Amino acid sequence: MINLFFIGGFLGSGKTTAIRQACTVLLENGIKAGVITNDQGAMLVDTGFIREGGIPVSEVPKGCFCCNYDQLELGIQSLRKTDQPEVIFAESVGSCTDLVATVIKPMLKFHQEFKIVFTVFADACLLPVLLKGSRLFTDNVNYIYKKQLEEADIIIVNKIDLATSVQLQEIKLLFETRYSHKVVLYQNSLERRDLNHWITTLRTFQPAGSRRSLDIDYDIYGAGEAELAWLDEEIEIYTSKGNAGVAGTQLINGIYSKSKEQRFSIGHLKFLLESGGHQEKISFTSMNQPAFSNKSEELKTANFVKVLVNARLQTEPHLLEKLVSESINELRTQEDCKVYEKRRMAFKPGYPKPTHRV
Repeated sequence: MINLFFIGGFLGSGKTTAIRQACTVLLENGIKAGVITNDQGAMLVDTGFIREGGIPVSEVPKGCFCCNYDQLELGIQSLRKTDQPEVIFAESVGSCTDLVATVIKPMLKFHQEFKIVFTVFADACLLPVLLKGSRLFTDNVNYIYKKQLEEADIIIVNKIDLATSVQLQEIKLLFETRYSHKVVLYQNSLERRDLNHWITTLRTFQPAGSRRSLDIDYDIYGAGEAELAWLDEEIEIYTSKGNAGVAGTQLINGIYSKSKEQRFSIGHLKFLLESGGHQEKISFTSMNQPAFSNKSEELKTANFVKVLVNARLQTEPHLLEKLVSESINELRTQEDCKVYEKRRMAFKPGYPKPTHRV
């Protein structure tokens, strides 16, 4: 029996950090774990972040699990062959929903050896706003958010350490009204006690009867995904003064600052800053976070750093490209700083076309 734990939830809800922390706990207890990452793009910050933790990882790029079902199957089989994990976490792209009908039911049909549990993460600070009708995102994007919660086996209200007691009380009242039939956990994914509770819940969970496929309007779903612009880019920075990490930090904060100036709602703005075996993952999930402060001496004093950018913002791709290009050009004006753009992709997700739907 393979424990296959699908993880969903909107962009920026903390899925990847929770998965990496949970894998660390499992491995410390002698349980082999692996991860499958997923994104609409092809240069994934999450894959590098998971791999740096010494965790076996496979990725399904260029589309969601439902539209790349066969590639998901290959990823699972590859992990089973090379690493023999007892537990596999499969993290779906943050704009995806309808996984029960398009992935979980087909998977259970073809693989009786799988035990599947579906967890959906929600950011405790954003949850009350989005459930009550937010102007942060369009109605089409909010539709996806609510559908994700609707089909979960387990809902994780994540980042509770960042929420106020008033916000948490509001969430609990909302859930008593709307999701009383769900298993709901309140979690700080950096706390060992919370992680152990989630892992125990995953391993003991049994669905009550057959899972219900969503009643979903694919035109609204597709329109919601198309509201968001995706940009992935790999950038290399060289300096002669041993301050490439400082320049990388300036670039990261420049992109974030310009996103706030343009008032582009942030789904997720991720960066991986790395050099010589050292790395740091930076995540912005809202406009009210402080700027990034690089505390790694190894990165700050490097002559070379690589910056991987994963930006998912509510705007048009050409506007997102312009914003990033302006930040890079500002960095290039600095003395003794050379910046090279290796690869860039900017696009909107296409209309979802699942391989299967039960």
